[in-house]
Amino acid sequence: MDRSVWMYQIERVTIEYLEHLSHFLKVAEDDRVKKGKSKVHCPCKNCLNWECFADLKTIKSHLIEKGFMQSLLPGFCLLKYRVIGFAYCCELAA
Repeated sequence: MDRSVWMYQIERVTIEYLEHLSHFLKVAEDDRVKKGKSKVHCPCKNCLNWECFADLKTIKSHLIEKGFMQSLLPGFCLLKYRVIGFAYCCELAA
């Protein structure tokens, strides 16, 4: 399913949304570990990638409750993490 559909067009309480969200967070966690970072920015509508968390459960709950910020549509490039749309906390946010 296209990212613009599951992120923005289906209800956030459906099994389908939760399955895609789990995969999204798994990719983010794998990349965070690979990059040696301790935190991940939250792409929810409220945090807007400015807040970062070490616990992905917090990000998951934000994305279920509030949804993704609109700028994560395909083609959006945020810093160098353009593939999954996450910006990872670095020295600036540590």
